[in-house]
Amino acid sequence: MRNKIFSKKAVAALLSTSVMLMPITTFAAEPVSDNPEGGYVEFLSENMVNNFGTVDKNDGSISNNYGFLGWNYAQEWGVENNFGTVDYNEMGVHNNYGEINNNYHNALVFNITGNVLNNNETASVVGGAEYDENGEAEKGSGTVTYNNGGRLYAGYDSDDLLTVTNFYYGEVLGNYDNPTNDEGGEIGKIHILNDFSEEGVDAIADEKGVVDKSFISVDKHYHFVEIKDADNVDVSYTGFVYSDFDEKEYALVAENGEPVQVNSSITLKAKHGYKLCDTGKTSGETDKFSYTLDKHRDGSYTVNITDLNGNAEITLKDLHLSVSKNH
Repeated sequence: MRNKIFSKKAVAALLSTSVMLMPITTFAAEPVSDNPEGGYVEFLSENMVNNFGTVDKNDGSISNNYGFLGWNYAQEWGVENNFGTVDYNEMGVHNNYGEINNNYHNALVFNITGNVLNNNETASVVGGAEYDENGEAEKGSGTVTYNNGGRLYAGYDSDDLLTVTNFYYGEVLGNYDNPTNDEGGEIGKIHILNDFSEEGVDAIADEKGVVDKSFISVDKHYHFVEIKDADNVDVSYTGFVYSDFDEKEYALVAENGEPVQVNSSITLKAKHGYKLCDTGKTSGETDKFSYTLDKHRDGSYTVNITDLNGNAEITLKDLHLSVSKNH
């Protein structure tokens, strides 16, 4: 059973993220008074046991955050237990039971039952707790809403489950002791609901050297389609999922690891004073997609996507269409 003394692999991983994993108790000096509910501390450079109010900036340590922490950038463990909200986490949250809005800049979170809204580039989320000196740990059942380039590590216990709502890009790894998952032993699960990455999570894990990917599951995989350089044309998408993250339209291409028939279409209609014309070709393909083209009596066209194997940026020329002024 793992304890808090890290293996050589773990040390290497931790050094790569520039975060020193030390419980607050190992460096805490005499604590300052608790911050009460409704209280406000602009800058904390010392050690506080309980924050029930607001701390704007933390360069010290907070044992228990029940309130709101604006910016955690402490050079060691900034927060031991988060039950409240951390708006910007730049360094360490040892046990997260609450909400972290933005995890970034080499930050590290052990996510127990909490949520990380945005896990950004160079930041990491572990899907469970560390084992304590008695070889025990709380079950991890935390979530990540948007993975925007960050690292996702599985927990250490087979019952740990990290659920990710939207994965755009980043890394999906085993745990800190064994990120490539090549030594067996217990490992938690990472469950991704919506995979918006072009390569797909499975290929990303392969690229990072993950040997056994059975701890990873993906419900749905998508690719985006975008009509480019379509001045004077109204474009509407049907059967796509719109992403607020990158403002693109995504079509479902696989479900539970199996390809599905793409059921998405795009309607193109010339603006007032313009018209669309075709070359007579009603189907076609590029290296990323295949389509059929339907012309309607009002002069509009529907592009039916029949196959999609990557993110596709499409021009009118790709569809054998052109737009011109009415005469």
